[in-house]
Parts: sequence; C-alpha cells; structure tokens
Amino acid sequence: MSTAEWAESLRSKISQHSIVFFQLGNLFEEERSAVLELAGRRIRAREFATADPGTIAQDAHILVVDGLDELLGTRGESLGGIRERTMSVVESGTSVAIVSRSPKTAFPETVGSDVIYDAKQIFAIPGEVDPADLEDVDFVALSIRELGDRTIIALADALWESGLSPTKCLDHLDRVHQEALRGAGLVQVDQTKLRWMTGLDHKLLRRASAMVASETTSFTPALPDTFTNMWILERAVRNAIRKGLMTKMGEGWRENSLEEPLRSEVIGRAQRDSHPSARRARDLRDPLEWLSTTEMLDLRERRQLGELGLASHMWSRLRTEIVPIRNRVAHMRMISNADALTIEKWRKIVVQSLS
Repeated sequence: MSTAEWAESLRSKISQHSIVFFQLGNLFEEERSAVLELAGRRIRAREFATADPGTIAQDAHILVVDGLDELLGTRGESLGGIRERTMSVVESGTSVAIVSRSPKTAFPETVGSDVIYDAKQIFAIPGEVDPADLEDVDFVALSIRELGDRTIIALADALWESGLSPTKCLDHLDRVHQEALRGAGLVQVDQTKLRWMTGLDHKLLRRASAMVASETTSFTPALPDTFTNMWILERAVRNAIRKGLMTKMGEGWRENSLEEPLRSEVIGRAQRDSHPSARRARDLRDPLEWLSTTEMLDLRERRQLGELGLASHMWSRLRTEIVPIRNRVAHMRMISNADALTIEKWRKIVVQSLS
C-alpha cells in the first residue's frame, strides 16, 4: 500500500473514532505530509490551545491539530486548552486528528493530557528508508530524541543495563514504550510479534541511545518529588540510627559509633566541607551526616542496633531498592517514574515505622 493509499484509507477511521493520535516523526516525514493533506482545516497546536472554539472547525469534517510536540515543556494549561477545544469541536460534528512527532509517553499526566492518552492511536505503515540513513548514528539519534525522556530512559536501560539480547530487551520494555518505539518507526510488527525495524543495526542503535540518554538535560517531572522523598527518607533513617546509638552508647556515641578507618575518613570529609577545625568525631554535631547511605545502613548492622521499628527483612529490601536510586540522584543520572514511585513508597514506610 502506497503512502497516498494509506492516507486516503484513514478518513473512515478518523470519523469512526472522532479523536485520533498520529505519532509521525523523523522516519515518517512523507506519511506526515499525507495526513496533513487530509485536513478540512489544519491548525498548529499552540494556536489551537487558545483559539475561539466557535470558529475553529469552520464546517470541516476533519480538523488536523499539528505540532503537539511543540507544547512539551510548556505549562499544563496548554494541554487543558487542547482538551477543551477538542471536546467542543467533536461535539459540533468534526473529527480531530492530533499529530505529534513525539509519543503519548512524552507528555506529562496533567490536566488535559487525558485527551491524548484516550485518543485512538493510528500507526503509520513502515515505508522504505534510505539504508545510508540507518547507518548514520545522528539520524537514528534524532528518531530516539523525539521519544521524550520517559521512553529514552527506558530504551537506554533495556539496551545497556538489562543484559538481554536485542530481541529479549524489546520484550523487556513496558507496552507504552513499545508503542512509542513503534510509533517512531524503530519497531515494527511482524504478524503479532514486535521486532526492530528492518535494516537497523543493533550496535548503532545502542550507540545512538547512549548518546541521547547521556546528553538529556531536560527537566523530568519525577525528579523534584524523588529528591524530596529521598531527603525525608534518609533523614528519618539517620534519626532512627542516631537514637539507637545514643541509647546504646550514651554521651560518647559520637566518638564510639565509628571505627577506624571510617572515623578518620568522616572527620576528613567534614574538614573539607564545613568543619575545618574538627579534629575528633565528638567535634561534629552529627558524624552520621557525613556517611553515605550504604555506610549508614552498615553501621546499624555492625553496632547491632536491632530493628528500630522496621523488620529485618524490610531493612534488606530497603537497601536493595533505594541505594541504586539514591546513587542515580547523587550522580545526576536520569530518574524514571518507577524510581519516583519506589522512593515515595519507602518514604511512607520509613516515616511511619521509624518515627
């Protein structure tokens, strides 16, 4: 089926579903142009978000809202405006086709985003791609960059950290990320099974993914809450361990809690930061504030402080689940929604159990 034939077949589908979503980016420039030509009227998303609902459709059967990806990084009010006007246009009898270079996963779940997530997604039929383009790491990186932070992170983790084969790491991804990759043209459907697009070299894909993930500096919605919850969680753990040490060792807890060489290391850390005059552990208001999370959890076990309100198996799970995320935050690595939910869960558990 040619691109023109595919585009023409879309009219009935768009009318059937009233609101549809097209993800048409770097690998689908021809298909994007064909969809835009279907419009009885075409309008840019930024303009649509603030347009007068009564004059938008102008008796058109299909309204194409193009450039939704241009609203990424803007305030949530823009998506609220998109939702309000989309509903108004549909009620007047006009179908709406939303076109974006980025997938649904790129948009934050905020007021108005339901119109995107609830829209019927129509996938483009993969066309021919110049083999030379698929050998160009920058070309492939552009398609990955359009995916948005959530899928960029998930893809990089699957390709670099899962330890799985190319086929298995694709199966390892959540469905929403698989659909985002399919919408980008990087993944295709072979009967009922997903596979990487024809002609795409896996090593080059990994290189492009690494490049995009490493250079990402955009603000991720999960980051502020993750940092705040991690701060509360870690201080609650430190408070519980400090109380345990004070109960067990009394007034000398500062000097006696830490053994060499860790004691000298902690004093050195304090001297290099904000306590240049410190010579002994007891000169520090709280020596525990100079310990890493792992060192602090080790101290609880080494000093046999007991459960402190949290069962032993929960301490083990706490260490396993939060330390890797804590390290990602400390080293300014990418934070996923799953990371944010994990830290939020442990903050609630720790504050309730150790307070």
